[in-house]
Amino acid sequence: VSRIGRRPTLYVVAVLCVGQFVWAMKEEFSNLGWWGVAAAFGAVLGMNAGFEWLWRMGDRLERRSMPMIIRH
Repeated sequence: VSRIGRRPTLYVVAVLCVGQFVWAMKEEFSNLGWWGVAAAFGAVLGMNAGFEWLWRMGDRLERRSMPMIIRH
């Protein structure tokens, strides 16, 4: 991470995670069927939405706790 940087490392990890998820859905399709794959994608989207909401709430709380800068 110190050589490449944080952001590119996170992008590589994210691409690997998405690839692993797609591969797992392909491998388990015979067991899951279309409804199971749709439910898995829905669960991932729902969790991402939940984490996005938590991030926004934390950002709002952080802004509230910052002292206001008064300009003259």
